[in-house]
Amino acid sequence: MQDALRELVQVLRLRGDNAGVFRALSELGKLGQQLGSDVEVLGADVGRLETAVASADDSAQLSDHAALLFSRLPDELVARAPELARRVAAQIGSDNPLIMKRVIQLVGLGPLDTQATAGLAGVLSEWAQREPEVQPFLPKDPTDTRELTSATQYLLANRNLDALTANSLSGWLKTVVTPVAVPRVETQTAL
Repeated sequence: MQDALRELVQVLRLRGDNAGVFRALSELGKLGQQLGSDVEVLGADVGRLETAVASADDSAQLSDHAALLFSRLPDELVARAPELARRVAAQIGSDNPLIMKRVIQLVGLGPLDTQATAGLAGVLSEWAQREPEVQPFLPKDPTDTRELTSATQYLLANRNLDALTANSLSGWLKTVVTPVAVPRVETQTAL
């Protein structure tokens, strides 16, 4: 049943049916609760947050529930689900900087392309403008992905995130880890 629901989510996402994705993820979350799988429920909550179909009240409730579930997960389990952990940080990290820190410390940022590297460099640069003591830890070459991710992990392990940086980092991470639907291509038939 879980596999069928996960596949349904993917199909609906590809079709651009966000309302259908939201409903299927709700069912997947219910099944996860019945099975006692916090990871499955967390994945469903995060997926529903990513669909942007929920009202503001529903989103706040989903965020709170996801934060509670994530805080209950042991580090070993988080480390075995790095993609889900990054999606959690992307969706709720702006309101929960400690979750953002925990995710980055446990699973890192994952592979980054040139555009994602430039975005992360921008987030760190803005942070350094607000807090000049961050500047010495930034790499000389902002295009060096390895150095940039290493600096990010070091800074998050040793500094507190201010609200603006947590928000910027969460927003950036959304662009890197949030699943996106493939746009539908309408075909025309010849008359």
